[in-house]
Amino acid sequence: MKISITVEAAVKYYGSKTKLAKALNISKQAVSNWGEFVHDNNSYKLYLMTNGKLGNRVDDIDKKKDKYEDSNYR
Repeated sequence: MKISITVEAAVKYYGSKTKLAKALNISKQAVSNWGEFVHDNNSYKLYLMTNGKLGNRVDDIDKKKDKYEDSNYR
């Protein structure tokens, strides 16, 4: 299962990059190096740690996208 979480959403949930890094037991520098999205292994951890409050399952997003695109062609 692939989970998509923006760094912005994760930082907002935890309050700071430092607190996010501490929750994941990684360095603040690692968080700063992510870019726009949390890396895959850490996004899955955050998804589990927050009981799904953070993140979207990519397969769910793809299904919704496919359903939307199919409805536009009918």
